[in-house]
Amino acid sequence: MGVLSFYKKIAKEILKSMPEEYSRKVVEYYVKKIFFSENTIPLPVFSLYICNSLRLNKEDKFFVATLSTLIYFMADIYDDAEDDEVPSEFSKELLIVTASLLQNKIFKNISDSNYAAEIKLKLFSTISTFLSEMVKGQIMDITLTTCPNSYPYEIPELKAGMEVSLFFLLPCLLSNDSNLCNKLKLLGFNFGKYLQILSDYLDIWYKDFSKDISQLKITLPIFIGFRSGNRELLELFSSDRDHPDNQMRIRQLLIKVGANREFKNFFYENKKQVVDIVGEEKIFKELVKQVNTLYNTGKELIEVLNELEDEL
Repeated sequence: MGVLSFYKKIAKEILKSMPEEYSRKVVEYYVKKIFFSENTIPLPVFSLYICNSLRLNKEDKFFVATLSTLIYFMADIYDDAEDDEVPSEFSKELLIVTASLLQNKIFKNISDSNYAAEIKLKLFSTISTFLSEMVKGQIMDITLTTCPNSYPYEIPELKAGMEVSLFFLLPCLLSNDSNLCNKLKLLGFNFGKYLQILSDYLDIWYKDFSKDISQLKITLPIFIGFRSGNRELLELFSSDRDHPDNQMRIRQLLIKVGANREFKNFFYENKKQVVDIVGEEKIFKELVKQVNTLYNTGKELIEVLNELEDEL
């Protein structure tokens, strides 16, 4: 069974276990969104690549994959509720309740497992800490309504860095290799930070309608626009940001004031950090192969932004 097929099976099992019809419908929506969309790599699959590298047994793999899927569903649902990207058939309140049910299932799965008390305690402690930091990042993101003096990288670090770090770390928590755990934690943290900033750039340049421009969300490219002091850009930020012509002009001006160069610098620095962490560890071979697939998306984005800059 392939990695994605394995996760699809687990996602369906989670769906069956949901206790209430409406929450089941929410989870069904996210199962399709996450595991049945084309050209996407669901982040929980990274946990299984690490399980395979560590040669964990079938029961351990199933346990880790179930936890990582529950965490991903919960985080994605909370994130959509926070960003007001609520599917039309659901309410924001239903999403929040469903995410809470999933969080309860995470800890019940640990409690009901046959692992030693020491491992259970390690899982409880680590997951609780990471989820708290992710919530802290969400709160910072929600409350950031004015442009700060410097970009708060802590937001993508806490929102996505902690989540991906947890996916990377989960398999290692079943072992006693603290050095490897620290490496995987740092690797996931840096990679998750990259994915969040990549997502913020893709929202602006790969979508016909940018919700971040519409809501004037202080992501890295929007921050660079404010910091530039470009008069036309600041006027457009105060105008009808939903108008297609205004969105197009904002994109052009963000490139003009250096948003593409900022991403390029961040991209190469972040990738170097990840390469340095991996080092000569052969155990990361399959994981790095999948990670590089998503770094290639960033490289393609840089090429697109450079082309757009040449056209200005």
